[in-house]
Amino acid sequence: MEAELKKRGILFPPPRQYISIELDNNQETNKIKLTFSAIRIQEMITQNDTVNGIHYHFTDHCTYKNFLCVLNVLCQMHRVQWHMHDGTDIWVFQQSPYYYSSFVMYPDFYP
Repeated sequence: MEAELKKRGILFPPPRQYISIELDNNQETNKIKLTFSAIRIQEMITQNDTVNGIHYHFTDHCTYKNFLCVLNVLCQMHRVQWHMHDGTDIWVFQQSPYYYSSFVMYPDFYP
């Protein structure tokens, strides 16, 4: 998929100033990180922020529960775009208006 995106001139993940959130087996710090990221995502939505983003990285020691917590946060945020890559990373971001013109240009590529 990445090769096809590059061939069409689409960067993945989109260039943003990502805050990296690394989740591991420490449930206490993960809870704090997830709460912070949920607040930050909500701010991105309300401010229509297309400059910043969140990058979740799941370490080998991260529990499935933490993965589900991230998905739960993302499902509650209906207007945010997110993409998963190779099972260990999720990028969360707002789309710029240019994206929608690209979407129209390549409707066969997007689901």
